[in-house]
Amino acid sequence: MDWPVFRQKILAGKTAMLRHTRSHTDWIRIKCYVWLILFVVQLFTGCGEAPPDSILAKAGQSAVIFVKENSRANNNNNAMKSNRDEFYAGSDLFLLSPVSLTGELTNLTEKYTREGKNDPRDFGAAADPEISFDGKKVLFSMKISRQSRWQLYEMNIDGSDLVQLTSQSDGDDMDPIYLPNGQILFASTRAGIVDEYERRHSPLLHVADRAADGRLTNIRQISFNQSHDTNPIVHSSGKIIYSRWEHLGDPNKFPLFVMNPDGTRPFVMYGNHTPRESG
Repeated sequence: MDWPVFRQKILAGKTAMLRHTRSHTDWIRIKCYVWLILFVVQLFTGCGEAPPDSILAKAGQSAVIFVKENSRANNNNNAMKSNRDEFYAGSDLFLLSPVSLTGELTNLTEKYTREGKNDPRDFGAAADPEISFDGKKVLFSMKISRQSRWQLYEMNIDGSDLVQLTSQSDGDDMDPIYLPNGQILFASTRAGIVDEYERRHSPLLHVADRAADGRLTNIRQISFNQSHDTNPIVHSSGKIIYSRWEHLGDPNKFPLFVMNPDGTRPFVMYGNHTPRESG
């Protein structure tokens, strides 16, 4: 079978089905079916006669950076950890190059999170890697030790030339992303806003400019929420999509919100009671 041709026919069928879709629920169901079929098609296409390394090479990726965490024994918790006070000591950034089953694996942050600490419980941790648009830098959050705060850092993708971007003593900085205009957007508890149950400080979104030495300057808060605003990403439109925890009383949900990079015009994008016109 000619899989590329078959894939095009599936996409054409998707377009035809959309013309006859009568409700939002129908559209969601059709979308799930179509992408499931396309996944199977891609699986058969990629796993024909080519070995795994060949498939990875065709993806055009020469290296990948990821976080390796130390799991806890007997951890049956299926909830997402939104509180950075709870973290896996010894979690580090790793570089796999080339992207292959036999690629070289390099720990990029262990000399900051582990060296000089005899007790593994005192290890720091690294998280939230974000690659620059030119593929030369990696932006991430890291705490040097268990007692230190989460700060933002940037380095070359080979681990060289580490620069500390923030030095916050009253909160934790995390989830950094690059903006197309050169600014950095991230989540932070530095505002000191206590959550709705007065248990801990809420991470909220902030945006900052870059100084000549690369450090962040002119940091300002752009989201406001008694729960959490985290996990920002840049949409193809240039807007910011992020997860917003709304937890007060019975409601407890994580809808996706969208806003401009300066924090203006925040609006629900998808989640509980999503307005039809929100897309």
